[in-house]
Amino acid sequence: MKILVIGGGIGGLAVALALARTGQQVTVYERTSEIKEVGAGLTVWPNAVRVLQQLGLTEVLPSLGMPAHYRTIRTWQGKTLSRIHVDDISGSPIQVMHRADLQGALLRAVEAAGVPVELGKQCNGFTQDAGGVEASFADGTTAKGDLLIGADGIRSIVRQQLFGPPRIHYAGYSSWRGIASLNRDLIPFGISSETWGIGRRIGLIPLKDERVYWFVARTVPERDGKDEAPEKRKQRVQALFRGWHDPIEQVLEATEASMIIHADVYAIAPLTRWSEGRVVLVGDAAHAMAPNMGQGGCQAIEDAPVLAECLQAHATDIPTALRAYEMKRIPRVKRVADRSEWIGWLSQVNNPFWYGLRNVLVNALYTTALTRELTWLLQSS
Repeated sequence: MKILVIGGGIGGLAVALALARTGQQVTVYERTSEIKEVGAGLTVWPNAVRVLQQLGLTEVLPSLGMPAHYRTIRTWQGKTLSRIHVDDISGSPIQVMHRADLQGALLRAVEAAGVPVELGKQCNGFTQDAGGVEASFADGTTAKGDLLIGADGIRSIVRQQLFGPPRIHYAGYSSWRGIASLNRDLIPFGISSETWGIGRRIGLIPLKDERVYWFVARTVPERDGKDEAPEKRKQRVQALFRGWHDPIEQVLEATEASMIIHADVYAIAPLTRWSEGRVVLVGDAAHAMAPNMGQGGCQAIEDAPVLAECLQAHATDIPTALRAYEMKRIPRVKRVADRSEWIGWLSQVNNPFWYGLRNVLVNALYTTALTRELTWLLQSS
């Protein structure tokens, strides 16, 4: 089977690698002219770590990042509201790494498997019939295959042609992300933490080489502050967390202003189908979700072996294979997305009264509830 993968991000590379390992003929088409550092930190939960190990990355994974054994939530003064020992649930920690490092490792594995990666290939659309599918690109070229996989992100061209204009909705909050280099004594090694305030929160996640990845979510109108200069952007973020517990202020101060990324948070209204004929979606193209469980990239990685297995099981009937893939993945992804949206609502409470009540409830119930959810997530993958 000749397979065209549109998109060279984490989801596209993972599915290309999974397919190549089952003997399929795969080519990846990436719209950018260079696959380079994009984004910031990434939490790879044990459910996705297991998939990456299945794909042959066992030896390289430890060199990409740091383990996080605990997941904590604190108040802005530093009081612990929830503390979960991830190892007790899954038997292994979260792996925290730079997104670019994981993408680079996947790219090297894909190339080692003999999969061509063609750059500068912006997909404009496709045509398909009973005999195959053909993708067209902005440079005037085309590519033919038996199957086309849309791994082209939240604003997917492939999804738009399959199902019409996407129903992308603003989550109600915006995000800022950055990486700081800190004195080793200030870095909370082994802990992935979030601190929740009123309408704002910040996460601190240690990386290798004495760096800390941080992210901020703030309840603001859509596109608020999108065009700010780097220094003003940094000052705005610092002002939001003045007086919060250590090492939050030190982390923000140690971050280079030009490296702070600001983006509004969006999600896709759930699709009831991810495929049509010989075309199928994976990753954010199929199920972009709010980042509150750290599962967006993980669920894209999970798509890869399931799609590969279904295509192998139904090698002579692509539509049947794609329906089997949907039946296995859609219910699971929907549950993760729903819980992620609920956590976003809870963490972004923007009223002083509800803030106090929220903290009482989180302190009493959240650890048990999230442990139950993570047990399902990690043990049923």
